Amino acid sequence: MRLGAVLSGALTGLVLVGCAHAQARREEAPVAHRLAYVDEVKGPASVRQGTAASFTLVGSLPDPSWELVAVEQVRDGRCVRLSPWLRRTTDEPVMQVLVPFERQVVLDKLAPGRWEVQAVGFGDGLATAALEVRP
Repeated sequence: MRLGAVLSGALTGLVLVGCAHAQARREEAPVAHRLAYVDEVKGPASVRQGTAASFTLVGSLPDPSWELVAVEQVRDGRCVRLSPWLRRTTDEPVMQVLVPFERQVVLDKLAPGRWEVQAVGFGDGLATAALEVRP
């Protein structure tokens, strides 16, 4: 009987430690922003100068607790980098499944010549497309 009480007390202590450890982890602040996974960037091969070019950014959110909030455009020389930024909407548990997305991005006021459009995603995710702007 005494052995049963000792084991019961030991197991109770383990459960309490485990619960306290899990609770401490849950109270940490979640990651507020991060990049989405990028699979592809699609758009026209060429446009006339003065015409906007519409590109489709294709990728995935890490799980349903994230939402796409913005696609940042940075121009550097003849390259346009697109970065799809996400925001976490909840720190509650969610199903661990990738959530596909597509987002239209309009590029305008590009000078004539050959441009590279890069979609930069989480980790080493990178997709590229070429665009020729004709005079």
